[in-house]
Amino acid sequence: MTRAREHLLIVAAAAVILSVGRFAAARDMKSHHTARIRALGAKFLARGFQPSWSPDGKRIVFARGVPRTKYDAKAGLAILDTDTGKSAELVKIGANPAWSPKDGKLIAYVRSSGPRRRDEEIWVVAAAGGEPRKIADGGFPSWSADGKTLFYHCRKQMNLMAIDTSAANARPKVIASVPFWYPAVSLDGKQVAFLSINDVVIADTKTGKTLRTWPISGGKPGLLGGWSPDGKYFCFGRRESSDHAGLWMVDVRNGRRSCITAGPFTMPAWSRDGKKIAFDRRTETGGEIWTIDAGASASLSVRTVARIDSSDRVELLDGKVLLGAIGEKQFALTAFFGKINIPASSVAGLVPGSRAGQMRLLLSDSQILTGKLETETLEIVTDAERTVRVPLTKITECGWRITKDKPYRSKPAAGATIEMRNGDRLHGKLIGEKLALKTEFGVASFVLAGAKTFSFDRQTPGVLIVKTFDGTTLRGRLAEETLAAAVTIGAATVTVKIPAKDIAIVFRQEP
Repeated sequence: MTRAREHLLIVAAAAVILSVGRFAAARDMKSHHTARIRALGAKFLARGFQPSWSPDGKRIVFARGVPRTKYDAKAGLAILDTDTGKSAELVKIGANPAWSPKDGKLIAYVRSSGPRRRDEEIWVVAAAGGEPRKIADGGFPSWSADGKTLFYHCRKQMNLMAIDTSAANARPKVIASVPFWYPAVSLDGKQVAFLSINDVVIADTKTGKTLRTWPISGGKPGLLGGWSPDGKYFCFGRRESSDHAGLWMVDVRNGRRSCITAGPFTMPAWSRDGKKIAFDRRTETGGEIWTIDAGASASLSVRTVARIDSSDRVELLDGKVLLGAIGEKQFALTAFFGKINIPASSVAGLVPGSRAGQMRLLLSDSQILTGKLETETLEIVTDAERTVRVPLTKITECGWRITKDKPYRSKPAAGATIEMRNGDRLHGKLIGEKLALKTEFGVASFVLAGAKTFSFDRQTPGVLIVKTFDGTTLRGRLAEETLAAAVTIGAATVTVKIPAKDIAIVFRQEP
C-alpha cells in the first residue's frame, strides 16, 4: 500500500468516525429535548412545520417539506385533524399558513414569486378548499381578532402592512417600519414583536414606541413567535434547525420569562381559546408538529424563580423588587387533593397560577403545587427594616434566599416523580405492587417495581404507555381511574389519589 493511499484511508476512516459521532450526538440531543417536552405533556402530532389552529381548536393547518430551504415556500399545505391524526392536502404550493380566527373560513399563506427569499406573495384560500387568490406582495401573515384585517411584512420596503380582506378592491396600508424579518402582531393589532439583533422587542404599532425588550443570547438572526389571544403572553423560538436557543414564554405585562425547553423548537401558535400551543421542531431533514397545554408551559416560571444568597426577593407587577426576609411561617394551601399546611422553610419560590386566585409553590425538594392559599397577603421585612404586607394579586414572583440550611434538590433521592398536565410535580412512593392494564390481548398486570416510566398518550385519551427497566414496552388502558402515591410535603406525608387523566408522565428511580 502506498503512503498516499494509506493517508486517504486514514482520512476516510476519520470522516466516518466523525460522522457517526455527530449522528450519535444529534440523536442523543434529540432524545434529551423531546423527553423534556414530553414530561411537560407535549405530544408529537405530525411531520411538518409552521402550524396554525382552526378557531374551534380541532384542526391545524401546516406546511410540508424542509423548513429554511429554498423549497419551503413550495412545500404545500395540509390540514390535520387532531382527533384522528389524519391530514388532507389543501394546496400544492405554499407555506407559512395563518388560519383566520373568527369564522375560520379563510387561510392565508405565502408563495414564492422569484429566486430571492424576499420574492414572496400573500395568498388566501378557503379552508374548505377552492381556488386561491393573491392578496399582496409580502410574507409572514397574521390575522386580526375579527378576521377582517390581514397583517404581513413587505420585505422589499421592510414595512409592516395591513389589508382588509373583506373589501373587494382594498389597498394595503403601512402600519409601521420594521427593518427586521418575521414581525408578529398581536390579535388586537396594537403590539408587534420582532428580533432586533440580539434583543426581543415589543413595540406599539401606532406610535412605533418600544414597550419592552429582552436580551436573547447567541444564535443567527431571525425569530418566530406567536401571541396569546389576550395579548398577555408572547411565545417565541429561533428559526434555524441548528439553533438550540429553545422555546421561550414571556409575560409582556411584567417581563417575566421562562424557557419551555431547549432545542430547535419554534413557530408557536396559540389556539383561539388560549388553552393550547402548537409549535414545530426544526431538523435538517424536515419538521415535526408538537402541541402542549398552555397551562403547563406557564408553570415553568416557578422552576426558574430568581433567588439570591443574601435576601428573600419579592417582585411586583409594577416592576418593583423588595429584598428582605419573608415573614410567613407556613402556607395553608388547598390543592387538588385537599388542604395542607406547608412550612415556609420548605418553600423555595412562589408565582401566580394560570387561573385567577391560584398560586404555584416551588418546594425546596423541587416539587411544584398549585392551589389557593388561605392568606391573601405576604409579609416581608425589607432590608431597610420596614414591614410590608403585599397582596398576592400584586406579586409576579417571590423567591426565598439560598442557605446551607435550605438546600435545593432538583431530584428525589428515591421513589417516583409524577409530572402532571398542569405543570405540577410530585415526588413520592407509588402505593400498591401492581397495576392492571387493558391491552389488545386482554388484561395484563405489571409490577410497579419493574416500571421505569409510564406516560399517558395525549392523542389517544386513556391509553397508558409503560416502559420497564428491562426494555419492555406495554400499551393499554389503565383499569383504575386514579393513581395513589404517598407524598411527603414539608414534614407531612399524605396519601394522594391522582386522576389518571391529569398525569403526563411518571419517572421512577432505578431499583
